[in-house]
Amino acid sequence: MSSIRFKDKILYLLLIGVTITSMCGYMPLIFADPSIYGQYRLMSMVLIFLMLLLVNNFYGIFYNQFTKGLTFSIGVMFFFLITLTIFGLKVDYSSTMAITNAIISIWIGHEIALTNRGLKWFLFTYAVVAIILGYTSLTTYLVDVSLETNLYLLTGKNQIGVLVSAGAFTMIYLSQMTNKNTEKIIAYILFGILVSLAVIIRCRTALVALLVAIFIFLHKIYNGQRLSVLYFLTFVVFLIFRESIMDTIDNVFFMDRDTSNINDLTTGRSERNIEALMYIPEHLSEGELISKSNIALIHNYVLKNLVTFGLWSIPILVCYTMVAIKVFKQTVRQRNFTIYDIGYFILIIPLFCSLLEPEAPFGPGSVMLVMYILLGFSLRNSLNIK
Repeated sequence: MSSIRFKDKILYLLLIGVTITSMCGYMPLIFADPSIYGQYRLMSMVLIFLMLLLVNNFYGIFYNQFTKGLTFSIGVMFFFLITLTIFGLKVDYSSTMAITNAIISIWIGHEIALTNRGLKWFLFTYAVVAIILGYTSLTTYLVDVSLETNLYLLTGKNQIGVLVSAGAFTMIYLSQMTNKNTEKIIAYILFGILVSLAVIIRCRTALVALLVAIFIFLHKIYNGQRLSVLYFLTFVVFLIFRESIMDTIDNVFFMDRDTSNINDLTTGRSERNIEALMYIPEHLSEGELISKSNIALIHNYVLKNLVTFGLWSIPILVCYTMVAIKVFKQTVRQRNFTIYDIGYFILIIPLFCSLLEPEAPFGPGSVMLVMYILLGFSLRNSLNIK
């Protein structure tokens, strides 16, 4: 038993290490330098590999139908891509590798034995690292951290925004799942800091995704009376601070944007996505495998993969659909949640972002790494409960 406990402690320390390296790699001064960023990516990969060695259970991924389906689908996609490569076609492996990384993370999370206390400390650590990331990102570009400066060109803004929003959600989740007043107060304070950072960073998609995740979560844990009180208090706060709230919304979502032009408002996303919708029916069988579409980066996960691979993207889209359905079943349809269900709820953020971003919910880079480790942890505990 002592050796098992020691192994779990080592896995926990490695998990903290992965969290720090994968998140801090997106600090602007690191992310902007490919060599330094590459070192952080390498450190994350080494730590993940060490965790795999410690897990030492190569059948863990086949514990349930969900992980079996993901593994089989991505295996089929690799077979397709390797076959196409053999026939001389240039193919993009990035989407397939991102899903593979997510599956490995789920596998690791499934094998980590975290206690209630250990999970709480990990979530606090995740939030603190997210605060450090968000704050250093702002101070790198701003002398005065405020809403008065245009940050739309902040390096790695979309990745930072997702990590800060995810950190904020972990705190609102923890605040409702702990009975200790001290932990609640700390969680609320960290949540307030992270939301403030998310607002100033202006990653609009991630910010809206955070609000959607909070909305779904609170509607699942509160009954009708408590929801009524919550709505009433929200309305009162809005009335009191109406001018400040509206000014903040205007600055975050519409500053330097032409509100009469949907394409400018979406920073070109709508035009590119419309081009993708027109391209797909005409190239459904091959996508861009034979010739490039010349469409700029498409900000929708499904459309991007259909344009890139055409029908060959079906295994990728199966993985995407499986994750979406799993999260929907375990959040919207499930009842009686515990702290161990956080892995399902936190994935609402990248799934929402996938509607307006090219690589979410599985990428880019190591942004989603810890979220999928948490998903694996939630899967493990769902099986234990049932």
